[in-house]
Amino acid sequence: PLTADIRFRVNNAFIRTIFKVYSEHYSLELSVEDIWVAIAQGMSMHLNENSEKYSELFLCHEDKQTLILPIDDLRISNDERASGENLSILAIDWFQTTRLMGDLINADTTADLTTLLTKPFSQTTAVQQTVFDTCLMDAIKNYYKYRFFLDCGIPQVTVIGLPDDFQISA
Repeated sequence: PLTADIRFRVNNAFIRTIFKVYSEHYSLELSVEDIWVAIAQGMSMHLNENSEKYSELFLCHEDKQTLILPIDDLRISNDERASGENLSILAIDWFQTTRLMGDLINADTTADLTTLLTKPFSQTTAVQQTVFDTCLMDAIKNYYKYRFFLDCGIPQVTVIGLPDDFQISA
């Protein structure tokens, strides 16, 4: 009864989980990464709600900047993809992509938020690291726009036919 409407009363999934575990007498296993994500998300919310107050601590610029990251080299080849995966959809190494965006953020900020929010722990997985990097991006989204782009192109065009085939008849 107490937990029946918990999702409507508690907005934070981490706290809601702990409350449910407590209320229903479940065991709970937490990693340092779980706790760190909760802290990083709280910090992110605070920075977003008070971005003007903290801008001088982090930035050398006043206007919202756009950080641009080319991701051509981060494509996952079809050979590296899981069998049965839809090969018509481009696959990107998002673990590395968010890590590199963190490097761009670090290079453009005066305070080392990157190390503070994204430093891995001894058991941190690639997925958890990506969550840390995404928390960093969320924490300063009022100061930055993020752009990822593929430098696509057609490497070669072959035109088949005779020159007369391409002449317009009058």
